[in-house]
Amino acid sequence: INPYLTFYAPNSFTPDGDGVNDVFFGYGEDIYGYEMRIFTRWGPQLFNSFDKSVGWDGTNQLTGSPVPPGVYVYRFMLKDVFGREHSVIGRVTVVR
Repeated sequence: INPYLTFYAPNSFTPDGDGVNDVFFGYGEDIYGYEMRIFTRWGPQLFNSFDKSVGWDGTNQLTGSPVPPGVYVYRFMLKDVFGREHSVIGRVTVVR
């Protein structure tokens, strides 16, 4: 059986400090390379991570300040077991 990359990213999260759904990250199986980038709808990058265990907590990585509620764009660059790259682009809503 050949490994098959599967991936999922939620469409919203609530970074309000209650311990439930506070961090946004994607997850799946057979992922061997990982990069997550978060952008505003107008293009500036807010967050970047190369570690699957480090998610976005709803703050601007450069300033450390919380972002306002709204819709943000994500882009995941993933590599499968064969070294093929996969790009996953979508939107996530920050609910406060």
